Amino acid sequence: MAVKKLRKKSPCYCANLRKAASAVTEHYNVCLSPCGITVPQFSLLRNLQYIGASTITELAEQVELERSTLARTLKPLMAAGYIEDLADAGTRNRRLQISADGEALLVRAALFWKKAQTDLEQVFGEKQLVEFMKNLRKLGDL
Repeated sequence: MAVKKLRKKSPCYCANLRKAASAVTEHYNVCLSPCGITVPQFSLLRNLQYIGASTITELAEQVELERSTLARTLKPLMAAGYIEDLADAGTRNRRLQISADGEALLVRAALFWKKAQTDLEQVFGEKQLVEFMKNLRKLGDL
């Protein structure tokens, strides 16, 4: 006889936010999968496109990630040629910028990202989504 898991709704705000964040991240990853990137990679490319050539420290501050987490996200993007290292050979000071291939990828991926955005808009509706975003920003400021 199979044991059925009882799913009890948790009163914990953190647990519910983590569950929702995981579901939303998975949805965006599925939408972006035809491009071969994840939503964290998409976000990283967008931020690098926005700030331009920067050091790993500058980029980590921009995206609010620890350098080690950032390095793990950067590695496949650099291997695929979407991000270039402008540092002179033999130097340790890396200066990164998005490559032409990275720019082209972002153009293509933006269409899939927009689909994910539209899907969430349909879940909430415009008015609720505006309030939801305000509340997320408040939580981000804790």
